Amino acid sequence: MRKSKLLEKLEEEAEKKQIIVRYEPLGLHKGGLCKLFGRYFLFVNKALKTKEKEEFILASLEEFSSPSEQKPPRDLDE
Repeated sequence: MRKSKLLEKLEEEAEKKQIIVRYEPLGLHKGGLCKLFGRYFLFVNKALKTKEKEEFILASLEEFSSPSEQKPPRDLDE
């Protein structure tokens, strides 16, 4: 299945913010943003429907501020 144009744009926006988007099997969790080895990762449950992935990534990017304003990541699976 091909990615939607919106999903591709959201992934590009994440890349601009130096966030690595990873699609992984996460069971019942949607995913979350974390800092690991000095890099930011946004884990997204690969079982989500495209619309859910788009909404989750968009919400995560809206929560992410520039590194100078960075707040600790929180669990986005609420």
